[in-house]
Amino acid sequence: MFKIGVIGCNYWGRNLLRNFVENTDCQIAACSDSRASNLKYIKERYPFIRTTLEPSELVDNSAVDALVIASDISTRYGLARQAILNGKHLLLDKLIASTSQEAEELVELAQAKGNILMITSPLEYSPPGIKIKEIIDEGKLGKIYYIASSRINLGIYRQDINVIWDLASHDISLYIYWLNAEPIRVWATGKAVGYKGNCDTAIINMEFTSGTMANIQISWLAPTKLRMTILSGSRKMLIFDDTKSGEKIKIYDRGVTLKNPRDFGEFQLTYREGDVVSPKLDTYEPLSKVVQHFLECIRRGERPRTDGTKGIKAIKVLEAIDRSLKNNGRMEEVK
Repeated sequence: MFKIGVIGCNYWGRNLLRNFVENTDCQIAACSDSRASNLKYIKERYPFIRTTLEPSELVDNSAVDALVIASDISTRYGLARQAILNGKHLLLDKLIASTSQEAEELVELAQAKGNILMITSPLEYSPPGIKIKEIIDEGKLGKIYYIASSRINLGIYRQDINVIWDLASHDISLYIYWLNAEPIRVWATGKAVGYKGNCDTAIINMEFTSGTMANIQISWLAPTKLRMTILSGSRKMLIFDDTKSGEKIKIYDRGVTLKNPRDFGEFQLTYREGDVVSPKLDTYEPLSKVVQHFLECIRRGERPRTDGTKGIKAIKVLEAIDRSLKNNGRMEEVK
């Protein structure tokens, strides 16, 4: 049975911890967090789990097989690097490190040491995320013209990263998964409205090699929570509303057909209005699949679906977006 250490007991760290506790193929060795209040919550909820303020007690513990790191992004590189050197497998919450250079170094080091390095990316393991991937791959939507997402809510404000790295990272990873391609250029605008010095509202545009355009609206400053994505294809269109309890996906047999004009003055559009279908989805918590896949990869020595290489791609897109913000929305190449 694998012994797991958890570093970072914030919102996502707690969710990951709960799923590891519920998995019978592993055992929690200990939890660490720099904030005593977070450890107090863990101790009240899981009195049988040892807690510590010192992450080194987990990183340097030879009895720990793998680490889950969900601490602030500024701590990721140092903790992950030392953990890999100590032979630990790693599951990193959403982002590997604060720069692509650090991420590349960690991936190379993990590969050299033969350690599993995986990122969570829960939407890629969710029933809607997987179903939409199947729909796209089967060609049901046709050529994807554009994707538009809104990911907004009131908070949670973070000081370690801006709203782009916090929220847009979900959509960027999901787009790369769905399209099996990365954006080649981005341009974005944003503002620090509620928390000065840290962008909390932004609009991001991206272009893929296939010609697909993407737009992401994100904010920590909104009256309600919204998680909606629209995909427009040459055959059909799709809406994914992750806040709904049922019918999260709806496929619309709708579109526009341009008739070939017979002369210069003729220009006709035909609007197609067909059926709306909501496919049946499995019901499970995505993080449970993340945890299960991570443990299976350790057991079998297999490469994770969301490995470090995919994590590097997402960070490079985020870095390009940051450059665009600093240059007043200038178009930036992803490199």
